[in-house]
Amino acid sequence: MKKAILYLTVFMLFAACEKEVRFKGEVTEPLLVLNGFAQPDSLLVIRLTASRFFLEEVDSFVTVKDAHLRLYVDGTYKEDLQSQKNGYYISSYRPKQGEVLSIEAEAPGFESVRAEALLPVVAELLKVDTSITLEGELYDLSYDWDPEVGDYIIDTIGLYTNYQVSMTLSFRDPPTPGDYYRVVVKHFYGKEYYDGYYDFTVENFYTAEMGDLLGPAETQNEYQIYADELFNGKTVDLKLSFAAHTYRDYQGELPNSTTSIQVQLQNISPSYYLYLKTFSEYNNSIDFFSEPIQVFSNVSGGIGIFGAYSSNVIELKFN
Repeated sequence: MKKAILYLTVFMLFAACEKEVRFKGEVTEPLLVLNGFAQPDSLLVIRLTASRFFLEEVDSFVTVKDAHLRLYVDGTYKEDLQSQKNGYYISSYRPKQGEVLSIEAEAPGFESVRAEALLPVVAELLKVDTSITLEGELYDLSYDWDPEVGDYIIDTIGLYTNYQVSMTLSFRDPPTPGDYYRVVVKHFYGKEYYDGYYDFTVENFYTAEMGDLLGPAETQNEYQIYADELFNGKTVDLKLSFAAHTYRDYQGELPNSTTSIQVQLQNISPSYYLYLKTFSEYNNSIDFFSEPIQVFSNVSGGIGIFGAYSSNVIELKFN
């Protein structure tokens, strides 16, 4: 009985602490939000939206459609980006590795913004060792009720084939410091992008001079990003593993196309690295016990991220 009274008292104490507090601070004006990523030999696509006040109860951002965007390459004006739907702006120029790209944007009612990113030169990929192990097969079954029989009829409609892939990528880091990497694994089904990013494990970064730089426990970062502080100018063996599967449709409702896996070793710009690093820290912070995390932005006069990356791509096909 005493415990019940104690629980009731604590509940009433916390319930009585609820109070609606009106915001009396200054409501900030919206800023231009610029987001985009450059890749070599690809059209540059930038999206402009307006920031919103943090107390606004809306789920979407207002796109900015009447802006003026200028592209500079290595400090020289190149062209104006052309407006598309939903706040997107696109270039006709295809940037090249090693170029410094700058974007200036102006729009009525906003302060002008500027962002810059270096499009990295891709690392020299020396060797790729791949081991693919068949893990087993699993039939895809359907269960249809047959009223005449009074029971379920089991039918085989497809077959999953499971594999385990181990891969070592040997690459040479450039001698200049300040290189950043990201490892990405993507799944494609036929000619259409199908399954998005694949889960995988980076076992270690290895150099002959220093041994295992990063073991399994230390490489479990959310976006698999790495700085070359410990292996600058060295030859690195990057070891990773992941599971893969193919599906064969016995009923012909899905095309029995080739499944392919793309492993990408990306050289990413410093701005992209800092954005992913701080965004991961923000996502994994504990509100009550940690300092507020400021997500990195390289857009002066506004907010957002303008990054760049070049990729070594290794493709595995499963028939």
